[in-house]
Amino acid sequence: SGRVLFRSQNSSALAARARIALSHHIRRCRWECGCALTTSRSAGYFPYIETMIAATELRALTKLFLARRRGYLTYFGERLRFPKDTLLVKIACREGIYEHPNLRLLQLAARADAWYFDIGANIGLMSAPLLHAERRLQVVSVEPSPSTRTCLAASIAASANRNRWHLVDRALGANPAKVRFHAASGGGGAFDGL
Repeated sequence: SGRVLFRSQNSSALAARARIALSHHIRRCRWECGCALTTSRSAGYFPYIETMIAATELRALTKLFLARRRGYLTYFGERLRFPKDTLLVKIACREGIYEHPNLRLLQLAARADAWYFDIGANIGLMSAPLLHAERRLQVVSVEPSPSTRTCLAASIAASANRNRWHLVDRALGANPAKVRFHAASGGGGAFDGL
């Protein structure tokens, strides 16, 4: 079953072994992911809380490691592709649900046969949960960033909801015009803009 029971050890020794094991796993995941997700530590006063923080960090790092290895993040039933080293994927892995309070408000407002416009959709971290929340909702993802848009287009093409998920490759402004678009380097697509 994957469980190991230490019947002969007291609980403090078991907690110490668990902390050491988690520490080793976290260091390995950080090394393989090439990043460091940081959390506040309890300075040793609350070993149980420290262990829980370490376990949460390990889950986040494991999710990020698997997403990088696969080339997509599984999120609300969708396989979201992303450019290498995308900051928003790191945040989504750490938080579990990206911008959860905002997303919850959008999910409550979602209605059948309505249209939702995700302006600056990035890789679809708001679009995917809304497609999942309301089965008759139409989603239009507007994304001008070339590298991010390519990944979003691949996610939409592979989605079971592709008939309800539409991509517009434009930037939005007050008036129609041709403007200079500034693309961030690496995984900084969240910082692209006019």
